[in-house]
Amino acid sequence: MSGEAEGSYVAEYVPATEEINSWREGYLAIERLKYPPAEKLDKRKTMIADVLAFGYGKNAKEKCGGRHFPMVQRADTFNGTYLAVGGGFCDSYGPAAPFGEGAIFAFAEGKEFLFRIQYGWRPKSAQEQRTNIPWRIDPETARRYIEAIKTTALCNGPAQPLCRGK
Repeated sequence: MSGEAEGSYVAEYVPATEEINSWREGYLAIERLKYPPAEKLDKRKTMIADVLAFGYGKNAKEKCGGRHFPMVQRADTFNGTYLAVGGGFCDSYGPAAPFGEGAIFAFAEGKEFLFRIQYGWRPKSAQEQRTNIPWRIDPETARRYIEAIKTTALCNGPAQPLCRGK
């Protein structure tokens, strides 16, 4: 975990038997972001989460050292939280992920902060890289990641429950 207690931060999770820079079994990141200053916000009716999801997907494509297979981005409200969800797979992501890396991510709009939730996966071998084309993740695992994102619930926002301890 790194960041500021009262501002932006990121918490990353990998299985206890793995290292953050070389994980294979799975990855979860939860990031809290400050809203941009009001004068930098787009005056159109675009949700900030949509803009962030589009930019995050575009950045993933640009950083991919091979072929990038994007997922369709969608947005909806779940548990009173607006979520913009996307993802994809890069088949050549560098030394830490020689068989590629994929992610399903979402940006959520809270009352005071924005949040990024990201689940990642990496094929462990060339054989595994050739399965579950195009995103190289079995459908049941992808479904579990998406369902976990959909259960995201923020607190203290409009139509949201009060945070515990507040």
